[in-house]
Amino acid sequence: MAFAQKASSSATSYTTMLCFSRANSIYDEYGVNMGCNLIGNWYTLKNFKIGSISAGGYTAFSGAIPIVCEITNNGNSWTYSHLRVYNGIIVGYWN
Repeated sequence: MAFAQKASSSATSYTTMLCFSRANSIYDEYGVNMGCNLIGNWYTLKNFKIGSISAGGYTAFSGAIPIVCEITNNGNSWTYSHLRVYNGIIVGYWN
C-alpha cells in the first residue's frame, strides 16, 4: 500500500510519500517507510523506540558524560558522577 503523488500535473510517474512494505521488496525493512517530511503541527509523538538519531549530519551521542560533584584538597582531588546518554537522550546517572 502506498500514498504517492505526481511532482506536477504533467508528470508521468508517481513519487512514493508513505508506503507499507515487506522486507526486501520496495524497501529493505518491513514497515511503513516515508519519502517526505513528517510535520506534527505540535501534536505529541508517543510510545516510540528510537533506533538512531542524526541532525545536521551529526549522529547522536551514546556514552557517559562526567560531572564534577566536589573538588577538595586545594583542587587536587575531584569527585565525579556520570550522566548516561543513549542516542542523545539522558537515560540515567551513576556515582
